[in-house]
Amino acid sequence: MINIGLFGAGVIGRVHAANIAQSDNAQLTHIVDIHAETAEALAQTCGGKPCTDPAQVFDDPSVDAVIIGSNTQTHAEFVIAAARSGKAILCEKPIAEDLANARRCIEVARNAGVLAVTGFNRRFDRNHRALWNQVREGRIGRMDMLHLTSRSEKLPKLENVPGSGGMLREKGTHHYDLARWIADDEAVEVFATGACRIEKKLADHGDLDTAMIILRFAGGAFCHFDFSRQTNYGCDERIEAFGSGGMLESRHPQAGNLRFTSGPQIVENGLHQSWLERFRESYSIELAAFIEAIKTGTSFLPTLEDGLAAQKIAEAVVRSVSENRPVRLDEFD
Repeated sequence: MINIGLFGAGVIGRVHAANIAQSDNAQLTHIVDIHAETAEALAQTCGGKPCTDPAQVFDDPSVDAVIIGSNTQTHAEFVIAAARSGKAILCEKPIAEDLANARRCIEVARNAGVLAVTGFNRRFDRNHRALWNQVREGRIGRMDMLHLTSRSEKLPKLENVPGSGGMLREKGTHHYDLARWIADDEAVEVFATGACRIEKKLADHGDLDTAMIILRFAGGAFCHFDFSRQTNYGCDERIEAFGSGGMLESRHPQAGNLRFTSGPQIVENGLHQSWLERFRESYSIELAAFIEAIKTGTSFLPTLEDGLAAQKIAEAVVRSVSENRPVRLDEFD
């Protein structure tokens, strides 16, 4: 059994805790949260010792690995402490609040020789991975264009926006990683534009709710992203890969497979009504891959370096919107 300490008992922490509790190959040893009652409530459901002191995890030699799903401001501190205590690490994005601390995390983890990966769960969505596999196999020939759509089902609560990093970082980082992963190439330049078309108050926090981004890869291919904070029909995320030999699509799955036909109308089930409902399975597949990597020493999970690369793209996108110009990625080297 792999003993796992969990940091964060919020939304994503609860997902990880439930998956560990259901695993035949891992068990939850600790749940760390600054709110003792929150950790206690989750421990009663999923097991593990609730605590508020991170040192209880780092100082416990029986803990093999940590999953970091706590507040972004704590990520770098916990990654570094976990690496120095010799524990495998799965850290939700971003690795750190800024690029300098993200690079420091990578250096410490590399020197410690521990398995350290970034929690890009969307790589484990079955349709996204099938598209990736077929691109790798040459199904579409030379890839010329990628198109990634991400439109959230509802706006975030305004009180949660400060400190979140904003849409271009918070939402965007997952999709910048998907683009790098599918293209198997590095971004060299971005141009982005956006506005608050849904909720003007987001601008008070330097955020947007609508954006379009063009990314150019070193090999010459392009990627277009369109982001929105709110639909009126559910969670809408899609990928299209277009190349010299055809096109592949990872389409948005419907919440059900029921179709009603009457007269001139056909009515089908709509989309999943939340991102968590849409991608819940990908977290359990990700956990299984993490456990397997710990056991075998062979990992195909996104690395901390992948996390840094996506974070660098996010910073370039934010600068592009702010300065209304194309931004090269080497500006951040």
